[in-house]
Amino acid sequence: MSLLTDRVRVRWSSEPELGDHVWAIWRARWVVLVGSLMVAAGVLVWRMNVPENYEATARVRLVVLANGDMSLDEDILTLAGQIYAELAETQPVLERAIEASGTDVDPDGDSIEITVEQVTPPGFLDVIGSAGSPAIATALADGMSEALVESVTNDQRGSSLSLIKGLTVVPEIVEGAKAPGGPVSPRPIREAGVALLAAMVVLAEGAVLTRSIGGLLPLTETAARVERMVGVPTVSLTGQPEDRTKLALFAARHLTARPHALVVQCGGWPNPAPALRLAEALAIGGQRVLVVDGDMVSPTLDSHLGLARTPGLKEVLRGKSTINDTIHSIEAMPGIAVLTTGTTDNAKWVAADVTRFLGHARSLRRFDATVVSLTSAAMPAGVAVNLGLEIDQAVILVVNPNRTRRRQLGELIHTFGGLDEVGGLLLVDHETASTEIRRLSRLWRGRATPAVANAQAPTSTTSPPEIR
Repeated sequence: MSLLTDRVRVRWSSEPELGDHVWAIWRARWVVLVGSLMVAAGVLVWRMNVPENYEATARVRLVVLANGDMSLDEDILTLAGQIYAELAETQPVLERAIEASGTDVDPDGDSIEITVEQVTPPGFLDVIGSAGSPAIATALADGMSEALVESVTNDQRGSSLSLIKGLTVVPEIVEGAKAPGGPVSPRPIREAGVALLAAMVVLAEGAVLTRSIGGLLPLTETAARVERMVGVPTVSLTGQPEDRTKLALFAARHLTARPHALVVQCGGWPNPAPALRLAEALAIGGQRVLVVDGDMVSPTLDSHLGLARTPGLKEVLRGKSTINDTIHSIEAMPGIAVLTTGTTDNAKWVAADVTRFLGHARSLRRFDATVVSLTSAAMPAGVAVNLGLEIDQAVILVVNPNRTRRRQLGELIHTFGGLDEVGGLLLVDHETASTEIRRLSRLWRGRATPAVANAQAPTSTTSPPEIR
């Protein structure tokens, strides 16, 4: 169970990277923006209705006398400051402070507060009075300062004397209370701004987390990471020369024992470049490969290679032609032959057609591998589920990493037979696929000829151009 939990976590809740954050936040930008503005508006209205609070601060200095001499020992000054801070919280001193302030505030009923804090350097105390008006706050701070000074002569420190036995502490007021020009709280605009930023961060990260857990993040990751997430051998095609090496290694490692492959381009964007590139990779390893254009709805292989509309797959499936009579060899790439869709209109794939055709192609023993190019949109309902693939056949999924979500990829893998049947994953975006097919068609156009005619043609003395 632990292994299964880890697999699910890695696949659908993998840690989003910077690109995932940017994509998810951009997709949820209006939710983040509107939600943040609503939170900021709520904080603004709330804080504008909160009573204003003012603070005034006075400063008291503690002078510690030892045997009649002034001591500047920091530890003694810190201890004395702690004693006086605690003394300010006692009821007698609080009552004396309010009395000395000359106000009639009720410490239990009114929103007031008097605090004493140690500050730097040691031996100095800040006496802070807090109230609903600057005048009362100033009076409370001055009243507490006077009460602390009087505590020496009135001996109101109690048992605290034992902590500094043998020492005399003399407090003196060095600065009277002063209140700022405006209230210290609330500050509606500043607090609303902080709330706006906090809400944007929370909502943005919430959008990333939601999409990550739901598998809605795109596949814009390295091929190695996508392979770790989904558990399927993965190659990312970028249109660069190194693609040829990557696909050759992929074919050698994962397809030599499963030579018959269905290359399914998911999302309904017919482009034969991935299938041709995969066939080229197999041919580099010395195999004889047949590339089949299985897109009955939007055939593209014949037009890209400049072939005439001649009999092809549709006629083979109906018994009107044989594979040997309909295939085209590629002069620019020895070892590769092409079978187009043919001329019959309104033809459809069925599960029996796929398995029957692959079995027939294998029985010819003319080809070591068969690559059938399909699009998921062109496949009738039920074909993917009922392919009935055998152990030596694999589905190669081609997806656009910028548009395919991780959850969608999981559903596609399940639809096409699960991890046992999906032999690999090619990450190709539309632009890369279009660039590749234009380059391949320029190299191969006019060099694909029917097998029979090619057999009668004189042998070429020139070497075929290198395909990158």
